[in-house]
Amino acid sequence: MTMLDVRPWKPPARREYRPRPMDAGQRCSWERTIPAVRGEDRGIYGRTGTPAHAVTVAGEVWSSGPYPSSWWAVADGERMPVVIRKAGKRDVLEAGSLYEVIL
Repeated sequence: MTMLDVRPWKPPARREYRPRPMDAGQRCSWERTIPAVRGEDRGIYGRTGTPAHAVTVAGEVWSSGPYPSSWWAVADGERMPVVIRKAGKRDVLEAGSLYEVIL
């Protein structure tokens, strides 16, 4: 083999970046469960308080999360990131929907 047979290394062709749906910086929405608040006893009128309910929150994916199929996300108007996961077929939610994990 001579020096004329050696070909120089050629870098791969450039491609345009196409982000996936859950890449950092992408918008998403998930469900946040607000826990029940136990109220005071009002005698014959029953108890006051609010039952547990779910709220839909929108925000931006920050990075990949600590669990499989999980991401760190920041809700609009908030500063602290939260962990969100994709619901599986054994979860109570519809498979594929996102929900907030309480750490």
